[in-house]
Amino acid sequence: MAAIVERFFEGDASGAEEQELYAYFASESVSAELEPYRSFFRYVSEEMPSALAAVEPLPLPPQRANRRSVWRIIASAAVVAALIAAGLSLGQKGRVGEVD
Repeated sequence: MAAIVERFFEGDASGAEEQELYAYFASESVSAELEPYRSFFRYVSEEMPSALAAVEPLPLPPQRANRRSVWRIIASAAVVAALIAAGLSLGQKGRVGEVD
């Protein structure tokens, strides 16, 4: 059982092992070496779920546009406008010398 307790505190215990630990520490036959952990495991299995249920989640801040994405849109629009202006300018130069 001590090995499972060690894996629990390292974060490596499976869900089944955690349930086994909760049942073990809820029983009356806890070994002397693991007795100091009894109150912790009882709290985690019995009181912690109700304490967590009573906590209200924090409200999320309102979503706003990311400044970087706004600037990318503006820059893209400026590039498109510059390309259109350049295309119109080049198109006008070719027509100046034309005769109908």
